[in-house]
Order: sequence, then structure tokens, then C-alpha cells
Amino acid sequence: LTCDTLEKVGSALGILRTKDVFSFDIKTTSKNFLTGEIISIAFSYQENTGFVVPFYRNKQKLFRQEDESAIWEDLKLIFAGSQTKIAHNVNFKALFFKKIGIEIALPVYDTMLMHHLLDENSNQKGDRELDTLAYRYTDMGGYTKPLDKYKEDMLSAPFDKICAYNCADGDCTLRLYSFF
Repeated sequence: LTCDTLEKVGSALGILRTKDVFSFDIKTTSKNFLTGEIISIAFSYQENTGFVVPFYRNKQKLFRQEDESAIWEDLKLIFAGSQTKIAHNVNFKALFFKKIGIEIALPVYDTMLMHHLLDENSNQKGDRELDTLAYRYTDMGGYTKPLDKYKEDMLSAPFDKICAYNCADGDCTLRLYSFF
């Protein structure tokens, strides 16, 4: 589900507040949290289920500044809550969140670190990447292929593809957490 209106965002976040466990993932304009911005954030609380809150469409901001700020305030409360939060490479996401004033309260699980504990000798380049682990531990292998050519410039990706990709990352992260 793509939450591209305030009503859809409010409804989806209302459901998320009722869940004990959820995974999340972000897409960014850069790997550098100092200069990059969050393009979208996705959540999953059940396998094959997820939603994405996009902040850009066709390289343009999707929401007015005050509406986007209200969404981030809602998210700040959710991330401060006692629910179990799961991400792949949570440190990367935490740096972007910290820049906008969001702290991720415990409990937090990182599927990248969980995989390291499962297989500490797996140290080839890319072994701990989410798409690599999707092939190895889930039935989602290959879901990233439609966006491979946009990895360095996610803002140029077609809106529907980036939303689907971000949602799939959230779903895959939740599946890995369940597996590990």
C-alpha cells in the first residue's frame, strides 16, 4: 500500500501503533546522512504485508512542509514506543533519523547483525546485503532487480517501482527476523 495522502498515512500509522512488532526500511537520496534525505519509509508487521510513506514523487516533494513535519512527529512517537522494531543495517537508518530528531527506542533488532551471529565467516563483499540474504533465506530473491539501475540515484526511479521496492525491503526484513 502506498500512503500518498495524509488520510492514508494516518490510517496506516494508526494500524502500526497496534502492532507488537514491525520492520522498517528507508530509501534515501544518498548514503551520506549529512547530505542525503529520506525518499520514503516502509513498514511491515506481517509477512506479505506492508505500506510505504513516500516523501517524493518525480523528484518533487509529495507533501507540504507542515504536513511532512506532522508525519515525522507521528513517526517520532511510534519509534519512541515499546514495540519491537526491526531493520536491516539499523545504524544507517538511525543516522538519518537522528538528523530529523527521531530516536529509535529499544527493543531494536538488526537483521544484518543477526546474520553475522548466524554466519560470522560470511565476509565476501555483499554477503550481508538485504538482497543477497533474500535469495539465501526467503522466497523473495530477485525482488530488487527492477531497481538495480537506480541504486545510485533512487530519486530517478519510477514512483511505483520505488514504493514497491521499499515495501518489499520491509517485508524481507521481517521475514529474515522471523527466520533468524
